[in-house]
Amino acid sequence: MSPLFPLLVALMAAAALACLLWPLLRHRASGRAPVGLAALLSFGLPVAALALYLAVGTPSALDPVNRVAHAASMSDVTAAIGKLEQHLREQPDDLKGWTLLARAYQAMQRPADAARAFDRALALAPENADLMVASAEAHSLQSADHRIDDATRALLE
Repeated sequence: MSPLFPLLVALMAAAALACLLWPLLRHRASGRAPVGLAALLSFGLPVAALALYLAVGTPSALDPVNRVAHAASMSDVTAAIGKLEQHLREQPDDLKGWTLLARAYQAMQRPADAARAFDRALALAPENADLMVASAEAHSLQSADHRIDDATRALLE
């Protein structure tokens, strides 16, 4: 974790506390400054925020070891896609396999591969409306302007 992050968090907490405490401490001239409330906000608010983050947040996301684990999980996904591609070379009539592969390509931001996989799935189930829409989406994502061409429009109609 970069040392800059805790510094920025501390500065943001100090700014938030200053916004809360300024009106409270401004009344000190009148003799009725709510010192107890100011102290509670000064110490209690950062502790409560930290406790809430530890309970609900994801502090492990800042750990560099977990970033490496995420990269490893992406290689696992890539390996699984490779196995699915091999399975589909051996059994090209597997509709569920082509659909799964196409959706995996979509998730990996590979619209050209997704479009080809959806086309293969549509060849196996030409009346499947869900596949038609997904294929149209994949084809439109291939172009830079995301426009629907005439062939895709015909498919949707």
